[in-house]
Amino acid sequence: MLTVPKGENLAEKRPQLLIVEPLDEDFSEISTDLLSVRGFENYSPFEYHLEYLLEDKYYFVVSPKDVVVGKPRDEDDHIDWLLSHGAFADALESAELKSKLLRRHSLKKAGCFKSDLIFQKKHKMPRLLGWTSLFRSSYFGSSI
Repeated sequence: MLTVPKGENLAEKRPQLLIVEPLDEDFSEISTDLLSVRGFENYSPFEYHLEYLLEDKYYFVVSPKDVVVGKPRDEDDHIDWLLSHGAFADALESAELKSKLLRRHSLKKAGCFKSDLIFQKKHKMPRLLGWTSLFRSSYFGSSI
């Protein structure tokens, strides 16, 4: 569902995509994502449209000045999120559990990110001039 919450605060008027699972007489909220739409503070709820390509699983939120494209997240997206938030152990565990579903990541790559972090913390070295990439390729080989 595409929703625009009621409220006087501009941040409260920001559109959101609400994913729900229908139940007998209610629904269960699966996820809520606030959308980055240019000029949202100037629009009413009636100026947004939700369109979709069901077979491709793409969703489009159309506003007067913007189009936001959404698609279901996959395991690679989840690992990207974990790595960007420094959850290296979780990324490694997820890569182990879901290795057959990964297209962009591999168990070896997730392990390299963790080894980079451990090496940097142990030696208190910043990521300068590709040092960690050099370390990774000398330690793991260049086939990553």
